[in-house]
Amino acid sequence: MAKALSVEIIENKPIGNFPRIKCNKNYDESGNTKIYHLPMDQQYDRTVITKSKGEFYAFTVKEAEDAGFRRAFKHRFHT
Repeated sequence: MAKALSVEIIENKPIGNFPRIKCNKNYDESGNTKIYHLPMDQQYDRTVITKSKGEFYAFTVKEAEDAGFRRAFKHRFHT
C-alpha cells in the first residue's frame, strides 16, 4: 500500500521529544472547562489547539494538571 501511495517507510527512527498532550478549553453551559487529551483518547485527533485561547501542548500529565486541566472523560470505555 505504501508503494501505491508513494509513501516512504522509515523503520526504527526515533521521533524525538515533543509535547503530545493537547490541553484545550471546552466552552459549554457549565462555563470554561480545561481538558487534556492523550494521544490514545477518543477525541484526540479531533481536538484543535488554539494558542490565543490559552490552549497548548504539554509534555507531561503533571504539566497539564498543574495548569488546571483534567483528563477528558470520553477516554473511558464502557463495558
